Amino acid sequence: MIADADGGPMARTRQARPRGPDPVSMFFLSYAHDDDGRGGYVRDFLDDLRDEMHRMTGRAQEDLGFIDVEIRTGDQWDAVIAREIAECRVLLALCSPLYFGSEFCGKEWQAFADRLAAEPPVDNRPPPLIVPLRWEAMAWDTMPAAARAVQHAKFGHADYDSLGLRQMVKRKLAYGLAYDLLLKEIVGKIEEAVAQFPLRRAGVRPAFDTVANAFKPTPAGGPASAQPAPVAGAIPAPADAARSGGPKHVHLVLAAPTAGDQADRPLAAPYYGPRPEDWTPFHPDERAPLIRRALAVVVEKDMTPYPERLDGQILARLDKAKQDNELVVLLIDPWAALEPHHASLTAYDGRLDRHSGAVLIWNPADPANAGQPDRPDTVRSRFFPTKNAYQLATLPAAARSAAAFGDTLLLLLARLQTMLFDAPIEPPRPAGTAGPTSQPRIAGPGASS
Repeated sequence: MIADADGGPMARTRQARPRGPDPVSMFFLSYAHDDDGRGGYVRDFLDDLRDEMHRMTGRAQEDLGFIDVEIRTGDQWDAVIAREIAECRVLLALCSPLYFGSEFCGKEWQAFADRLAAEPPVDNRPPPLIVPLRWEAMAWDTMPAAARAVQHAKFGHADYDSLGLRQMVKRKLAYGLAYDLLLKEIVGKIEEAVAQFPLRRAGVRPAFDTVANAFKPTPAGGPASAQPAPVAGAIPAPADAARSGGPKHVHLVLAAPTAGDQADRPLAAPYYGPRPEDWTPFHPDERAPLIRRALAVVVEKDMTPYPERLDGQILARLDKAKQDNELVVLLIDPWAALEPHHASLTAYDGRLDRHSGAVLIWNPADPANAGQPDRPDTVRSRFFPTKNAYQLATLPAAARSAAAFGDTLLLLLARLQTMLFDAPIEPPRPAGTAGPTSQPRIAGPGASS
């Protein structure tokens, strides 16, 4: 490897790799050209990834992955891209602000997503063959809805999350083994996806002059620029007169203490305010209150949110939502299981409603939580014994980061909508009781979890 002073690749002449007689690329590398820059880090990453995949699998290098710089002189650029997207097995996307700002990258993503939509669904969703990689570190809520709707691979490298893949490629000599292990994990994700979800070649190649930009969806009846306004700091009041009911309406019920409730925990001060809506569990990494992210997730899912506070009327609220066929999601700080919310949460645990779920939020990096890594599990078993015994998917594992919270809430909303459309079920028995155990029949994303 020829490297410059900071460990990145020096400019070098690259030849197009010869393709096999009937090649199907293992993956198509979708990236923004401006992200490659003068250093050629995207191309350098692709070479490293191909070499690693070749060593790990024995596959022929020339057919492992495609990048558009390898289009031969005289080839029609759009036609070659269309052929590769119609035939490759996985779309590997190098996510960055430049990537999401690129119209053609949005078209590549959409063209492959359209191909996946024609495949048999997996848990009511397209096969998970779009693999996003963080080329630049980005906050989850700054990504477009199409990217947030795709499962992002988790890698065991802190610098990948905090700095992004480009910085690791740029200084790969310094990272050494950590970079090599990251490459192995990426290869593993690709191989696992290819083995688990065989993908047929598309019968028709995409026409990029008509493919939409996945990152800038056009609202019905309006121009592409007419995007919904971002959620601001103020919490909107429910517009009861305009509500029509139905599973696209979501009550977000905050079960969080205030700063006054936490007066005996001085270290907790930065995370709370005078109102439950001020709860900022992932401070300082994310300074916006959690309710903003929750509202954004619901709006991006084309649903209508109604933020509320947990109080003694939770059972009446559940009954009304059930009558209106609406959803209820509790956002729970495990510290709220103490007073003043203990009674309300206990009452909620006694209900096995199809239209409600809960997300526990826990920041292990919060100094106020130090020494209590198991508190979310303790809260689940002590304060939600019924739901915990039934192992309900509507009480998922605690979200321990801002990104994990967004993913968990999105998945929970999909589960609840699916359950509402399911046929009635018999009440389940807790695991370990006598007789056959009948758990809720949950179809859709994450049904096996």
